[in-house]
Amino acid sequence: TTDKAAMVFERFIELLLKPGEELVEAIIYIPGNHDHHMWESARETQYVEYITGIPLDEPYDPPFHVTSMFADALSDRPPSYFLTRLSRRQPHLKQKDYTVRIAYPNLAITDEKGEKCVILYHGHFIDNIYHLMSTIKTDMFECRKKPKYTWDIEAENFAWIDFLWSSLGRSGEVGEGVEVIYEKMHDKAEFKKFLTGLVKRLKDKYDLPGWDFLTAIALKKALHAATDKMFDKERDLKDEPLSDKGEAGLEAYVEGPLLEQIRKECADNDRAMPSEYTLVFGHTHKPFQRQMNFEKFQGSMDVYNTGGWVVDTTKPEPRHGASVILIDEELNATSVLMYQQESTPEEYSVKVIEAGQEGGASNPFHEKIQKLIDPSAELWRSLSRTIAGEVDIRIKMFKERIKSH
Repeated sequence: TTDKAAMVFERFIELLLKPGEELVEAIIYIPGNHDHHMWESARETQYVEYITGIPLDEPYDPPFHVTSMFADALSDRPPSYFLTRLSRRQPHLKQKDYTVRIAYPNLAITDEKGEKCVILYHGHFIDNIYHLMSTIKTDMFECRKKPKYTWDIEAENFAWIDFLWSSLGRSGEVGEGVEVIYEKMHDKAEFKKFLTGLVKRLKDKYDLPGWDFLTAIALKKALHAATDKMFDKERDLKDEPLSDKGEAGLEAYVEGPLLEQIRKECADNDRAMPSEYTLVFGHTHKPFQRQMNFEKFQGSMDVYNTGGWVVDTTKPEPRHGASVILIDEELNATSVLMYQQESTPEEYSVKVIEAGQEGGASNPFHEKIQKLIDPSAELWRSLSRTIAGEVDIRIKMFKERIKSH
């Protein structure tokens, strides 16, 4: 809910921007699927600002559905009124008129020559479910093609994304019910119990034509079989940081809408296209780093996944965890793997890993960070012990929640 999310963000600001000890000069916030309404709010602010600059006798352009990837000045990015006002509750940030800016869905950072480029992106469009309205459109109307640009994808799907993943979960008791169902889907036995109860309630509540005891049994068996198939498939993917389907979705997005946005923005602004790329995304909860080859890009691309700090399983999942991706002024990148869920507390450890090929030369920034972080030092061991304890607590809480509803 908004109140809890706001308090968490405020604690983050307190730690990141202590008076006289600010760790960053600016924050650019990149929304994804669950916080999509943050982009919608910023988008409306952006559109109002645009309208105020239009003469009274001229028509408006339609609302914009994405921000420019390559905007050079911070002021070119729309502010988040909500996050800015939260930040300015800190007296020293209020004095500075501190502003949190929004980029969506892609943010590009280039070096001075414009040759190297780091792209940051939440990652939800690698999943087909977030293209659902576009899929329905192309299935219903043969003459309609899949959207080519990121703004077309967003224009066709923003209401769907905002409704199910961003708004519904905050909708009072309905939102609580949706959360219960979502959490039960992470445990096969509990989800089957839920489906069995659902079939019974339908049978008891509605006098449907042809509905009898045998129909209820058949429906229950069908739903349980579908559940087995869903969970068996997930079990096969637990050892992979990115499934074949996920990798195909990432490839389709990078070589399609993302590349088209790069080409168009570079052409419109008389800017040469970068020749070397690094991609940073999250969304999957499984941190990883690797070099990947995309057919329409020259050479290999360093790809980093940040994972996430969410614990929503009934037992430790070794692939689930979180990284912090660091990038220097020359756009060298490396990953600080803060944790992955392990079987025992002793196995938890911070690691510094880069996306380069095994046996290849490391970039100097990676080597610098690797020397700064000694996982065996008490500072980092203390962090790992804390994380191990918190993961264990959250797994126990998760089990209790899905059993108690």
